[in-house]
Amino acid sequence: MDNATRIFDAIVKSEVESALPAEKRITNARVRAESAVLEVDVQAKRQGVEGISELEWATCDSMEKLDDWLQSNDIIMREKRLHVLDREVLAALPDWGIEFTDSWKAWSQAATTALLTAHVTEAIVSMQDRVLSSHQGDKGGVCPTCGSLHGDWRGHLQAEAKRLRHAQLAALGLKGLVRERSAKLLGPLKTCLLVLPSGCDASVTELRNLIAEVERSNTGDDLDVDLLLAIGNLSRWIQGPEAKSIFRSALEASGLQHQWRCNRWDAVAPFVATFRSEIEAAAKAGMLKWARTKWNRHLA
Repeated sequence: MDNATRIFDAIVKSEVESALPAEKRITNARVRAESAVLEVDVQAKRQGVEGISELEWATCDSMEKLDDWLQSNDIIMREKRLHVLDREVLAALPDWGIEFTDSWKAWSQAATTALLTAHVTEAIVSMQDRVLSSHQGDKGGVCPTCGSLHGDWRGHLQAEAKRLRHAQLAALGLKGLVRERSAKLLGPLKTCLLVLPSGCDASVTELRNLIAEVERSNTGDDLDVDLLLAIGNLSRWIQGPEAKSIFRSALEASGLQHQWRCNRWDAVAPFVATFRSEIEAAAKAGMLKWARTKWNRHLA
Protein backbone atom coordinates (compact mmCIF):
# COMPACT_ATOMS: atom_id res chain seq x y z
CA MET A 1 0.00 0.00 0.00
CA ASP A 2 2.83 2.41 0.83
CA ASN A 3 4.49 1.68 -2.52
CA ALA A 4 1.20 2.28 -4.38
CA THR A 5 0.77 5.58 -2.56
CA ARG A 6 4.26 6.69 -3.52
CA ILE A 7 3.70 5.72 -7.17
CA PHE A 8 0.36 7.54 -7.21
CA ASP A 9 1.87 10.67 -5.65
CA ALA A 10 4.76 10.62 -8.12
CA ILE A 11 2.44 10.33 -11.12
CA VAL A 12 0.10 13.06 -9.87
CA LYS A 13 3.06 15.34 -9.05
CA SER A 14 4.46 14.86 -12.55
CA GLU A 15 1.08 15.62 -14.13
CA VAL A 16 0.57 18.71 -11.96
CA GLU A 17 4.04 20.01 -12.82
CA SER A 18 3.04 19.73 -16.49
CA ALA A 19 -0.45 21.15 -16.10
CA LEU A 20 0.25 24.21 -13.94
CA PRO A 21 2.79 25.83 -16.33
CA ALA A 22 0.36 25.29 -19.20
CA GLU A 23 -2.35 26.98 -17.17
CA LYS A 24 0.01 29.87 -16.43
CA ARG A 25 0.96 30.27 -20.09
CA ILE A 26 -2.73 30.59 -21.00
CA THR A 27 -3.25 33.17 -18.25
CA ASN A 28 -0.24 35.22 -19.35
CA ALA A 29 -1.34 35.07 -23.00
CA ARG A 30 -4.77 36.33 -22.02
CA VAL A 31 -3.32 39.25 -20.04
CA ARG A 32 -1.25 40.29 -23.06
CA ALA A 33 -4.30 39.94 -25.34
CA GLU A 34 -6.44 42.12 -23.06
CA SER A 35 -3.81 44.87 -23.18
CA ALA A 36 -3.47 44.58 -26.96
CA VAL A 37 -7.25 44.79 -27.48
CA LEU A 38 -7.42 47.95 -25.38
CA GLU A 39 -4.72 49.55 -27.55
CA VAL A 40 -6.57 48.54 -30.73
CA ASP A 41 -9.83 50.00 -29.44
CA VAL A 42 -8.17 53.28 -28.42
CA GLN A 43 -6.59 53.64 -31.86
CA ALA A 44 -9.88 52.84 -33.60
CA LYS A 45 -11.76 55.46 -31.56
CA ARG A 46 -9.07 58.00 -32.43
CA GLN A 47 -9.48 57.17 -36.13
CA GLY A 48 -13.22 57.74 -35.91
CA VAL A 49 -14.73 54.25 -35.51
CA GLU A 50 -18.06 54.45 -33.70
CA GLY A 51 -19.98 51.91 -31.62
CA ILE A 52 -16.94 50.32 -29.94
CA SER A 53 -17.93 48.49 -26.76
CA GLU A 54 -15.52 47.09 -24.21
CA LEU A 55 -14.71 43.43 -24.81
CA GLU A 56 -15.98 41.17 -22.01
CA TRP A 57 -13.57 38.33 -21.36
CA ALA A 58 -15.17 35.03 -20.37
CA THR A 59 -13.52 32.18 -18.47
CA CYS A 60 -13.06 29.31 -20.94
CA ASP A 61 -11.96 25.81 -19.98
CA SER A 62 -12.46 24.12 -23.35
CA MET A 63 -12.10 24.83 -27.04
CA GLU A 64 -15.88 24.72 -27.44
CA LYS A 65 -16.35 27.52 -24.90
CA LEU A 66 -13.56 29.58 -26.46
CA ASP A 67 -15.07 29.19 -29.94
CA ASP A 68 -18.47 30.27 -28.59
CA TRP A 69 -16.89 33.32 -26.97
CA LEU A 70 -15.06 34.28 -30.18
CA GLN A 71 -18.22 33.87 -32.23
CA SER A 72 -20.41 35.85 -29.86
CA ASN A 73 -17.94 38.76 -29.98
CA ASP A 74 -17.43 38.52 -33.75
CA ILE A 75 -13.69 37.96 -33.35
CA ILE A 76 -12.69 36.07 -36.48
CA MET A 77 -9.90 36.26 -39.03
CA ARG A 78 -10.65 38.76 -41.80
CA GLU A 79 -8.80 39.86 -44.91
CA LYS A 80 -7.30 43.30 -44.35
CA ARG A 81 -7.81 46.12 -46.80
CA LEU A 82 -4.80 47.81 -48.32
CA HIS A 83 -5.78 51.43 -47.72
CA VAL A 84 -7.14 52.86 -44.47
CA LEU A 85 -7.52 56.52 -43.57
CA ASP A 86 -6.96 58.17 -40.21
CA ARG A 87 -9.48 60.82 -39.11
CA GLU A 88 -6.84 62.81 -37.21
CA VAL A 89 -4.49 62.86 -40.21
CA LEU A 90 -7.23 64.23 -42.45
CA ALA A 91 -8.31 66.73 -39.80
CA ALA A 92 -4.72 68.04 -39.63
CA LEU A 93 -4.49 68.71 -43.38
CA PRO A 94 -6.12 72.19 -43.36
CA ASP A 95 -3.80 73.27 -40.55
CA TRP A 96 -0.80 72.06 -42.57
CA GLY A 97 -2.07 74.10 -45.51
CA ILE A 98 -2.38 77.22 -43.36
CA GLU A 99 1.12 76.68 -41.95
CA PHE A 100 2.56 76.31 -45.46
CA THR A 101 0.79 79.44 -46.72
CA ASP A 102 2.03 81.49 -43.75
CA SER A 103 5.57 80.15 -44.08
CA TRP A 104 5.64 80.88 -47.82
CA LYS A 105 4.44 84.43 -47.19
CA ALA A 106 7.07 84.97 -44.47
CA TRP A 107 9.85 83.71 -46.74
CA SER A 108 8.65 85.82 -49.68
CA GLN A 109 8.69 88.97 -47.55
CA ALA A 110 12.14 88.19 -46.15
CA ALA A 111 13.54 87.25 -49.56
CA THR A 112 12.57 90.60 -51.10
CA THR A 113 14.94 92.33 -48.68
CA ALA A 114 17.75 89.80 -49.19
CA LEU A 115 18.21 89.45 -52.94
CA LEU A 116 21.50 87.57 -52.64
CA THR A 117 22.58 84.03 -53.43
CA ALA A 118 22.65 81.50 -50.60
CA HIS A 119 26.47 81.46 -50.64
CA VAL A 120 26.79 85.23 -50.36
CA THR A 121 24.15 85.32 -47.61
CA GLU A 122 25.99 82.64 -45.67
CA ALA A 123 29.30 84.49 -46.11
CA ILE A 124 27.91 87.76 -44.72
CA VAL A 125 26.26 86.03 -41.74
CA SER A 126 29.48 84.12 -41.08
CA MET A 127 31.49 87.36 -41.31
CA GLN A 128 29.33 88.93 -38.61
CA ASP A 129 29.82 85.90 -36.34
CA ARG A 130 33.59 86.06 -36.83
CA VAL A 131 33.71 89.81 -36.17
CA LEU A 132 31.84 89.31 -32.90
CA SER A 133 34.08 86.43 -31.81
CA SER A 134 37.29 88.29 -32.73
CA HIS A 135 36.46 91.39 -30.63
CA GLN A 136 38.32 93.56 -33.16
CA GLY A 137 37.90 97.32 -33.17
CA ASP A 138 36.53 99.43 -35.97
CA LYS A 139 40.05 100.48 -37.19
CA GLY A 140 39.12 104.10 -37.30
CA GLY A 141 36.09 103.50 -39.44
CA VAL A 142 38.02 101.65 -42.17
CA CYS A 143 36.05 98.62 -43.38
CA PRO A 144 38.29 95.53 -43.20
CA THR A 145 36.56 94.04 -46.26
CA CYS A 146 36.65 96.82 -48.84
CA GLY A 147 39.09 99.28 -47.20
CA SER A 148 36.78 102.29 -47.52
CA LEU A 149 35.79 104.64 -44.76
CA HIS A 150 32.45 104.00 -43.13
CA GLY A 151 31.12 105.74 -40.08
CA ASP A 152 29.80 102.54 -38.51
CA TRP A 153 30.72 99.52 -40.63
CA ARG A 154 30.31 97.18 -37.66
CA GLY A 155 26.71 98.34 -37.07
CA HIS A 156 25.99 98.17 -40.79
CA LEU A 157 27.36 94.61 -40.95
CA GLN A 158 25.32 93.60 -37.91
CA ALA A 159 22.10 95.01 -39.43
CA GLU A 160 22.75 93.25 -42.74
CA ALA A 161 23.55 89.93 -41.02
CA LYS A 162 20.39 90.16 -38.90
CA ARG A 163 18.23 90.79 -41.97
CA LEU A 164 19.86 87.95 -43.91
CA ARG A 165 19.68 85.53 -40.98
CA HIS A 166 15.93 86.22 -40.76
CA ALA A 167 15.65 85.31 -44.44
CA GLN A 168 17.72 82.16 -43.84
CA LEU A 169 15.43 80.99 -41.04
CA ALA A 170 12.33 81.71 -43.14
CA ALA A 171 13.81 79.66 -45.98
CA LEU A 172 14.67 76.78 -43.65
CA GLY A 173 11.13 76.70 -42.27
CA LEU A 174 9.61 76.68 -45.74
CA LYS A 175 12.02 73.99 -46.96
CA GLY A 176 11.06 71.80 -44.01
CA LEU A 177 7.38 71.99 -44.97
CA VAL A 178 8.12 71.36 -48.64
CA ARG A 179 10.07 68.22 -47.72
CA GLU A 180 7.10 67.02 -45.64
CA ARG A 181 4.71 67.23 -48.59
CA SER A 182 4.84 63.52 -49.45
CA ALA A 183 4.06 62.28 -45.93
CA LYS A 184 1.88 65.08 -44.59
CA LEU A 185 0.04 66.20 -47.75
CA LEU A 186 0.23 63.94 -50.80
CA GLY A 187 0.09 60.61 -48.93
CA PRO A 188 -3.28 61.14 -47.19
CA LEU A 189 -4.78 62.78 -50.27
CA LYS A 190 -3.73 59.90 -52.53
CA THR A 191 -5.27 57.46 -50.07
CA CYS A 192 -8.52 59.41 -50.32
CA LEU A 193 -8.48 58.94 -54.09
CA LEU A 194 -7.81 55.22 -53.69
CA VAL A 195 -10.70 54.52 -51.33
CA LEU A 196 -13.33 56.75 -52.90
CA PRO A 197 -15.89 54.83 -54.97
CA SER A 198 -15.91 55.11 -58.76
CA GLY A 199 -17.86 57.86 -60.43
CA CYS A 200 -15.67 60.89 -59.72
CA ASP A 201 -17.24 64.32 -59.51
CA ALA A 202 -15.61 67.63 -60.40
CA SER A 203 -14.06 68.06 -56.94
CA VAL A 204 -12.26 64.73 -57.10
CA THR A 205 -10.99 65.51 -60.58
CA GLU A 206 -9.70 68.87 -59.35
CA LEU A 207 -7.93 67.19 -56.43
CA ARG A 208 -6.31 64.66 -58.76
CA ASN A 209 -5.07 67.45 -61.05
CA LEU A 210 -3.67 69.47 -58.13
CA ILE A 211 -1.74 66.44 -56.84
CA ALA A 212 -0.39 65.74 -60.33
CA GLU A 213 0.78 69.35 -60.64
CA VAL A 214 2.75 69.11 -57.38
CA GLU A 215 4.40 65.90 -58.56
CA ARG A 216 5.25 67.37 -61.98
CA SER A 217 6.93 70.36 -60.31
CA ASN A 218 9.30 68.17 -58.29
CA THR A 219 12.61 69.45 -59.72
CA GLY A 220 14.75 68.80 -56.65
CA ASP A 221 14.85 72.47 -55.58
CA ASP A 222 12.76 72.92 -52.44
CA LEU A 223 12.25 76.61 -53.19
CA ASP A 224 11.44 76.23 -56.88
CA VAL A 225 8.74 78.77 -57.76
CA ASP A 226 6.59 76.33 -59.75
CA LEU A 227 6.75 73.78 -56.91
CA LEU A 228 5.76 76.38 -54.31
CA LEU A 229 2.88 77.56 -56.51
CA ALA A 230 1.62 74.00 -56.95
CA ILE A 231 1.81 73.22 -53.22
CA GLY A 232 0.19 76.58 -52.48
CA ASN A 233 -2.76 75.81 -54.78
CA LEU A 234 -3.23 72.42 -53.14
CA SER A 235 -2.90 73.98 -49.67
CA ARG A 236 -5.69 76.41 -50.43
CA TRP A 237 -7.89 73.62 -51.80
CA ILE A 238 -7.62 71.45 -48.65
CA GLN A 239 -8.91 74.39 -46.61
CA GLY A 240 -12.09 74.70 -48.71
CA PRO A 241 -15.57 73.13 -48.45
CA GLU A 242 -14.94 70.66 -51.31
CA ALA A 243 -12.11 69.12 -49.30
CA LYS A 244 -14.32 68.60 -46.24
CA SER A 245 -16.92 66.78 -48.33
CA ILE A 246 -14.34 64.52 -49.96
CA PHE A 247 -12.63 63.75 -46.64
CA ARG A 248 -15.97 62.76 -45.13
CA SER A 249 -16.80 60.46 -48.06
CA ALA A 250 -13.32 58.93 -48.02
CA LEU A 251 -13.53 58.14 -44.31
CA GLU A 252 -16.85 56.39 -44.82
CA ALA A 253 -15.41 54.34 -47.69
CA SER A 254 -12.08 53.44 -46.13
CA GLY A 255 -13.43 50.58 -44.00
CA LEU A 256 -12.27 51.73 -40.59
CA GLN A 257 -14.79 49.45 -38.89
CA HIS A 258 -13.51 46.47 -40.87
CA GLN A 259 -9.90 47.35 -40.11
CA TRP A 260 -10.68 47.65 -36.41
CA ARG A 261 -12.15 44.13 -36.37
CA CYS A 262 -9.08 42.84 -38.22
CA ASN A 263 -6.83 44.45 -35.63
CA ARG A 264 -8.91 43.00 -32.79
CA TRP A 265 -8.36 39.52 -34.23
CA ASP A 266 -4.62 40.19 -34.46
CA ALA A 267 -4.63 41.20 -30.80
CA VAL A 268 -6.50 38.06 -29.68
CA ALA A 269 -4.89 35.56 -32.09
CA PRO A 270 -1.75 34.83 -29.97
CA PHE A 271 -3.98 34.02 -26.98
CA VAL A 272 -6.13 31.72 -29.13
CA ALA A 273 -3.04 29.90 -30.41
CA THR A 274 -1.68 29.45 -26.88
CA PHE A 275 -5.07 28.27 -25.64
CA ARG A 276 -5.33 25.66 -28.42
CA SER A 277 -1.89 24.24 -27.70
CA GLU A 278 -2.06 24.32 -23.89
CA ILE A 279 -5.69 23.72 -22.89
CA GLU A 280 -5.47 19.93 -22.89
CA ALA A 281 -2.67 20.00 -20.32
CA ALA A 282 -4.07 22.97 -18.40
CA ALA A 283 -7.52 21.38 -18.09
CA LYS A 284 -5.99 18.59 -16.01
CA ALA A 285 -4.79 20.97 -13.30
CA GLY A 286 -8.10 21.32 -11.49
CA MET A 287 -8.94 17.62 -11.74
CA LEU A 288 -5.50 16.61 -10.49
CA LYS A 289 -5.70 18.98 -7.52
CA TRP A 290 -9.10 17.53 -6.64
CA ALA A 291 -7.81 13.95 -7.00
CA ARG A 292 -4.78 14.64 -4.84
CA THR A 293 -6.92 16.24 -2.11
CA LYS A 294 -9.39 13.33 -2.13
CA TRP A 295 -6.57 10.75 -2.04
CA ASN A 296 -4.91 12.48 0.89
CA ARG A 297 -8.22 12.48 2.78
CA HIS A 298 -8.60 8.80 1.98
CA LEU A 299 -5.14 8.04 3.34
CA ALA A 300 -5.84 10.03 6.47
